[in-house]
Amino acid sequence: MDAVPDSLDAVAEDFIRSSGDISTLLERLRPELTDFDDVYAADTVVAAVRHYDGYWLRPRVIAPTRLQTTYRLTAVSTEELLAGTGATSTFPRGYRDVAPHLRPGLRLHRITFLEPGASFGIDLDCFVLLDGRWRLFPTPWFVLLVDDPGHDH
Repeated sequence: MDAVPDSLDAVAEDFIRSSGDISTLLERLRPELTDFDDVYAADTVVAAVRHYDGYWLRPRVIAPTRLQTTYRLTAVSTEELLAGTGATSTFPRGYRDVAPHLRPGLRLHRITFLEPGASFGIDLDCFVLLDGRWRLFPTPWFVLLVDDPGHDH
């Protein structure tokens, strides 16, 4: 297995260098079963495992385009999400919905891939650093919908 980048900057640069083929990167970032206990509260772990088991069969992650050669990193903590402080307003509303179901003390990260000089681009989130390894939990609030009719991974 490839070495795991020790910084989110290195992860972002790997995505930019990937030339659109991100399957190897995604496999490296895929959470392991034991990671769910470190991210989700006990009452939500089973739903998270069920959701992501299906999600990772066909992950819907958009790779940066060849023109998106720069990036911006944003982070928010569980506590900031609960209080509506920090960078909370820059994250999708679903983060506030799932915040009560996340472990305290987590730091959730996003990479926004941009064309030079652009202010908007492709967002890739939610990265969490667990035991020195980056893990990716895209759209973490979808675990709250796992039992809804029509839930799609």
